Amino acid sequence: MSDPENPVKTLSGGNQQRVVLSKWLATNPRILILDTPRSASTSTQGRIYAITRSLAVGGMAIILISDEIPEVLHHTIAS
Repeated sequence: MSDPENPVKTLSGGNQQRVVLSKWLATNPRILILDTPRSASTSTQGRIYAITRSLAVGGMAIILISDEIPEVLHHTIAS
């Protein structure tokens, strides 16, 4: 991000998702519900799944809603 004063809507979709996820995590939730966490960038999507996996290992409950069952299985079993 070139200027932290720029509105979030000027960021790419993947970076917008990261900002939203960061805001949610800043509230220290016990449960995180993600509804179809997708990104145009597979690397961003992979990072989001890596973050949620580490949160789950740390004890946070993660509810993942998706219509892509193979994707969900890959990211949950791979942990």
